[in-house]
Amino acid sequence: MIGTGAKGRLTMSRVLPVLLIVNAALGQSDPVRVREVNFAREELTGRGGDWLEVEVALEGFGNPAPEARNPRFADRVKVMLMLGYANRENPPAFTFFRSEATVVSIGEAGRVSVYFYLPPEVLDRDRLKREPYAYLVELEVDGRSIPLRRSNVSATLSDGARASTFRARAKVEAAPNEGVLLPIYQTPFYHLPAKLSRSPGYIRGKSE
Repeated sequence: MIGTGAKGRLTMSRVLPVLLIVNAALGQSDPVRVREVNFAREELTGRGGDWLEVEVALEGFGNPAPEARNPRFADRVKVMLMLGYANRENPPAFTFFRSEATVVSIGEAGRVSVYFYLPPEVLDRDRLKREPYAYLVELEVDGRSIPLRRSNVSATLSDGARASTFRARAKVEAAPNEGVLLPIYQTPFYHLPAKLSRSPGYIRGKSE
């Protein structure tokens, strides 16, 4: 389990495999990397209440893998977002949210934004601030994991031990909030030109 130390940092009560975080400057050898992660409040006209928007900005660098369909494109880019909010009612407990979306393809030097949203009801119910205590973004290309870079994680997860612990806990404890953190194509925002201009094409399941 994860707790908080005297300064509010994530701590471990059991040993977990350490997740290596590599300097972002070395990430250009990856097919895709996270440029930045941004948080904002967005309101839909006539809907009432703000949604929490998380923008995961990505950049493509081509795909050197021998099996790549086209070396200038990274295919089936899976973006997995994990958020952890400190629980105001019961500190130092955390509330976790997890979601993922798969981009069809990102070309070399291509820049796209993958958006995720928490609905207004959730923000009010859980009294969530705009930015979480911690976040982590995992990437896969054609089923292959991309090394975690510093741009993939919040400052609170700057070392591998904290990142590994956060990821392990989020994958388990986000279960009660399954389906709450939504990719953009499951929200009304997907029809707004300002969002579509930066959004890639997605691979969706039959129910989506």
